[in-house]
Amino acid sequence: MRTRPSLPSRLSGASLIALTGALLLGCEGEGPEVATTRAALSAPPTLSSRRLSVEGTRLFDELGREVVLRGVNVGNRAKMPPYLPFDLRADESVAAAADDFFTRVAALGADGVRLTFAWEAYEPTRGGYDEGYLARYRLLLDAAHAHGLSVIVDFHQDAFASAFCGDGFPLWALGPVSHGAAHYDCGFPMWAIPALLPFTSVSAAFDRLWNNADGLQDSMEVAWRRVAAALAGHPAVAAFEVMNEPAPGSVAVDTFDGVILPAFTARMGRAIQAAAGATVPVLWDARINTAAPSSALRPPPLPGAVFAPHYYEAMATLGFPFVIEGAIKGDLTAQFAARERWNMPVLVGEFGVPNHNWAKAAYLDFVLDTLDSLRGHAMMWDVSASATQWNGESFSALNPDRTEQPWVPSFVRAYPRAVAGTIAAFSWDASARRFTLDVTAATDGVTEVYLPRRHLGSSPRISVVGAIASQWIATRELLLVVASPGASYRVSVSP
Repeated sequence: MRTRPSLPSRLSGASLIALTGALLLGCEGEGPEVATTRAALSAPPTLSSRRLSVEGTRLFDELGREVVLRGVNVGNRAKMPPYLPFDLRADESVAAAADDFFTRVAALGADGVRLTFAWEAYEPTRGGYDEGYLARYRLLLDAAHAHGLSVIVDFHQDAFASAFCGDGFPLWALGPVSHGAAHYDCGFPMWAIPALLPFTSVSAAFDRLWNNADGLQDSMEVAWRRVAAALAGHPAVAAFEVMNEPAPGSVAVDTFDGVILPAFTARMGRAIQAAAGATVPVLWDARINTAAPSSALRPPPLPGAVFAPHYYEAMATLGFPFVIEGAIKGDLTAQFAARERWNMPVLVGEFGVPNHNWAKAAYLDFVLDTLDSLRGHAMMWDVSASATQWNGESFSALNPDRTEQPWVPSFVRAYPRAVAGTIAAFSWDASARRFTLDVTAATDGVTEVYLPRRHLGSSPRISVVGAIASQWIATRELLLVVASPGASYRVSVSP
């Protein structure tokens, strides 16, 4: 059983019982216990680290609160030199740009980011590591932490390498596979197709990885150990992700899903945990863009594993302005069925549609409604701020000048960020601008609920039934709630 640490704002058990009794008796005015509790709720609890832990199907923070990750990928621009998610303005330092950029990410209501890490940038020559790149990556972590964001370090690749209109693996990893120079001009879906076919140069490169040709997996493990050791102590780092969108190469997909991928994930995951700590969560992705897990897919034998599939509904991703509700709900429900089947958290590592799809707002509304019904973690693709687009893809919530895209309000919604207790259900009605949260088995701590002012205003109507006290902090867009241990309560919010 998990032992949840007490918080600085904790009341003694006797005080909680007395206070609950006073509230039930309907005492006129606000007693001293309530006033004391409200004072303790003047700010959210301070976290020394955003490192998460896995217990069964749920994620917890260092204070023992159940966490819901609703964030964004950062991002597309970081796949290419200079491997930053934004363009630098004249005389702007990386640190200053990162602070401005993550201010805007936090304004989207995100509590986390999946941050692109490029192996090709870190180890451009075999055994030669660019510590300057790692230092710039740390500046991004610093800014994310300063703005309250938990970071998943994402070892990103697409189509294996930049020589194939992709990114991720260093060119030296290609060995004898024929290739040209780096380029990013293929467009979607052309850049992805070679990774889906068994007899292409991209698949030959993946075959080298799965066969550990020239010790390629060995080198990847060494790199992961170095990265995990270097970044594990950073307070922003919540978890690590083994590799984005693995492709099977020429291997039969059932063999890949059931044997090769679980073994590879376990090997890299153990290397990460050996360097960063045995309990650090390790995310793993299914075969490229799998909408629903195949029946052959098996989880890695790895404590702390988190299944992190991606979701791109085909018609919407190709630009057709359709919200095919049945397909979306069915696919996401199938992905989250793995949560109970494997007793493992599920986090949708990527979802989204291109900015030119004029149904994007409606699409995001329905996807997020479905994720709410599933109590699902998810990271939207993507947030970058650059005039340069990788393969012409435009998904970003920000324009090159770092202003927001017009569809952004559909992504921003109320949700529980950290709950001292068990989340039973939550939902956001975008049209009515109403939010509800049901919590059971409350624990001794402070619950944080994100309530966006852009939808609810500075003085929303808040009802908290069954808790001891609550406090709305308009400047932080946070509702804080304290309840008696073991209690159940409901939060209802409207403008």
